[in-house]
Amino acid sequence: MKADEHIYNAVLKFVEDSELQIMEKKEEKYCDRIDVKSGIFRCSISIFNSGKIVIGGADSLLKQSLLQMKKEIEAGNFSPTKMLPFDIERFPELIQERIPSCDPVIIGFIREAKDALRAELLLSSAFLLGAASEKAIYLLVDTYADAIKDQRHRQAFKERAGKNRMISKKFDEFMQSYKS
Repeated sequence: MKADEHIYNAVLKFVEDSELQIMEKKEEKYCDRIDVKSGIFRCSISIFNSGKIVIGGADSLLKQSLLQMKKEIEAGNFSPTKMLPFDIERFPELIQERIPSCDPVIIGFIREAKDALRAELLLSSAFLLGAASEKAIYLLVDTYADAIKDQRHRQAFKERAGKNRMISKKFDEFMQSYKS
């Protein structure tokens, strides 16, 4: 092995924890290299005996994550933060791109849930996703109620949905009204 062993092991742990596909590991003239793949993205990680890390490959989300890993290791964090799958990493931005008028509270909860998941705070992440979902359902029920043209029907729906404190009951009331 030509690479600094501690740094090589930290890189390898990051790659394995992030569930990146290892395409090849090989010893080169002055370093050890790990070629990785995630989806369509491919990059190489060269680790030298001096401890230097060089990330190769086209600019991509994978490369950005590996550069962040490099930065953390160079800062002395030998257990860099696990990378999340790219669809999760970009989820708040994807929602904003697809639904520009999405409530900022929902986006905030989803962003926090993603950060909690990265920190392996699974219960916190689940609660934040639940809060985002609950906010979305409240907005759906309110928007639906406001769209009912007949004043009597609108008022009756609001009373039925309003008497339920549980979000699941509000959603059930919405579904029953929507189907009718």
